[in-house]
Amino acid sequence: MEFYKNNTFYKEVLVVLTIEQLNFILIVKLEKKSSKIEFKEEGVYMEDGKPKKITIREVANLSGVAIGTVSHVMNGTAAISELTSQKVWDAVEELQYTPNYIAQLLRKKHSKIIGCLVPELNNPFYSGILSIFIGCAATEGYKVLLLDYQNNSKKELEELQQMVDQKVDAVVLFHGFDDVEMLKKLKEQIPVILIGREEPLLQIPSIRFEHKDVMEQLIRQLHCMGYQKIAFLTESLQFQDLKDRYHCFLEAMYHCGHHHPEKYLLELDTTTKNTFETSYQFCKNLLISHLKKELPDAFITSSDIVAVGAMHAIQQAGYQIPDDFGIVGCENLSMCSYISPTLTTIEQNKAELGVQAWNMVLHALNNEQIPSVVLQSKLIFRESC
Repeated sequence: MEFYKNNTFYKEVLVVLTIEQLNFILIVKLEKKSSKIEFKEEGVYMEDGKPKKITIREVANLSGVAIGTVSHVMNGTAAISELTSQKVWDAVEELQYTPNYIAQLLRKKHSKIIGCLVPELNNPFYSGILSIFIGCAATEGYKVLLLDYQNNSKKELEELQQMVDQKVDAVVLFHGFDDVEMLKKLKEQIPVILIGREEPLLQIPSIRFEHKDVMEQLIRQLHCMGYQKIAFLTESLQFQDLKDRYHCFLEAMYHCGHHHPEKYLLELDTTTKNTFETSYQFCKNLLISHLKKELPDAFITSSDIVAVGAMHAIQQAGYQIPDDFGIVGCENLSMCSYISPTLTTIEQNKAELGVQAWNMVLHALNNEQIPSVVLQSKLIFRESC
């Protein structure tokens, strides 16, 4: 960023590094008419006129060891005695030496870092996938840079650019929207894997779950149980995966004799609050403003979190599950077996998705052709319907 203040030219540079889960934020302000340089790092300020850039050679001289020994100590790339290591770290602390990780990455062909971008980090479905993915990456010597875009398309584009700036070797994008132009540019620079959506025109490999067969099976089973007015309670349909699931819901409802199933679409605005709270408030208001005979008698939800929010509102209003309302989740999070009543859900295997995603990344890094993958979902019936 360049700007003028009091007829003086300034330049401000913001560098954000994520190396082995360590974040450094360095802001450097350069004033054209002054030699003063002010460094700010996590609230520590160094200002002494003309501060000298500390080099690894000075760390080596102060600790009395070779430059290579300092490098080994700081990177953990060789067995160094505890006494020598302590001398090096004492010198690092005394000199306030900070390695230039950006320069290190630029000198290397590969950063050994994979970027993963998800809609929200606090969603246990994504954490279940990512724990597997990160474990697979670690076995191959890779780190994972994990960011979220909070269901916001503008923030998604910013975070994708940040990953490019940090020289990641590949990007795994969960869902995403309004980003086709960015993806066009991104795929020309590094491998990209899409999760939960397809972009066939861009020829980007993807992984998604099958919805058609499992939705058909679910609707027919709910009819057999006596549920006739079946609603689709979903997070924002801005995501392709949820659009696909909704279209499969409509198709299955038509096959079962429903002429206007679209009137049972209940779409949540999950861009401003967390998913559980949004689902709870929406269903609470729905139950207050309508008589029971006006309401659906079963809810197929877009996620287990949405389902649990709905269950809380229903039970708080004095209704019984499954007698008054049936509830179906999606994902099969571990909590589904421990809430009361236990939650019927559509299982999406998180471990399988995590492994498949890593295998795709590995093939992409080796410049291999990668076919897109469709994973199977399955119904898990419990007590909620």
